[in-house]
Amino acid sequence: MAHAAQPVDTIGAGHLFGWGLAHVPASTATTLSLLEPAVAAVLAVLVVGERLPPAGWTGIALVIACLAVLTTPTDGIDRRSRRASARRDATPAPDRARMAER
Repeated sequence: MAHAAQPVDTIGAGHLFGWGLAHVPASTATTLSLLEPAVAAVLAVLVVGERLPPAGWTGIALVIACLAVLTTPTDGIDRRSRRASARRDATPAPDRARMAER
């Protein structure tokens, strides 16, 4: 009987995953997708009783740490924007009188 529910579960999960992707920003969807293998491994340990070697736990920790770094809020301006603003501010403004003559 468990085999009969499997296609419904798979289709339902795929449908919900697609719906979620359509309703969140691409950056959020990418971040959550990167976390998916780590969650699957932890669920396999907790639900099914799988044994994960130390390298597996290290990998999960690295994924979570990297995602934490990527999702940490910044001041809202990245370095490239700051450099572009600095160059723009350093460029002299055109002579307005000469521009008016044209």
